[in-house]
Amino acid sequence: MRVASGGKGWTMVWRGEELLPAIEQIIAGNMAVACEHVRGKVVQGMKPGTGRIYFRRRAGKAGGRWERLVFEGGEYVLKKGFKKKRGGAAMSHYIIHQASAPGQPPAPDTGTLKNSITWQVLRRNKRIVGRIGTGLPQGAALEFGTKDGRIKARPYIRPVLRREAMKVQRLLGKGFRVR
Repeated sequence: MRVASGGKGWTMVWRGEELLPAIEQIIAGNMAVACEHVRGKVVQGMKPGTGRIYFRRRAGKAGGRWERLVFEGGEYVLKKGFKKKRGGAAMSHYIIHQASAPGQPPAPDTGTLKNSITWQVLRRNKRIVGRIGTGLPQGAALEFGTKDGRIKARPYIRPVLRREAMKVQRLLGKGFRVR
């Protein structure tokens, strides 16, 4: 807004066409900060699970030594330091993964899902939109579950959005003061 004095009084001129792009740029920057905050919280929430335990064969040797899967004291334990015997199937190399329970965020196994979570800020129909998600097909299956019920929902983005809603609102309004 420009204010000028003339011979007959004051003149005010609104220059919204200059102001609105500057405001949009601030909001887009704030949206990027909010998206990165949520992405960080989503990744942080992916911790070792409390659900079912899976055993997966590991390819090859680890440091020249093999591990043996042994049932001791009511649980499976990896015993290290055994040399592989010829034809010794009992000395197979395994990875133990404890999955998340339904309703809990997915437990990382290889880290693929965790590393694939990204965000982007878009402008759509005069709106600034922040999108957070993954392009991996298992991402949607874990977030919402499958239609056939084979995979139960393990939401990892929606709970964070609900939990961090107030923080996101503060981040979006940063740089603006309402009186």
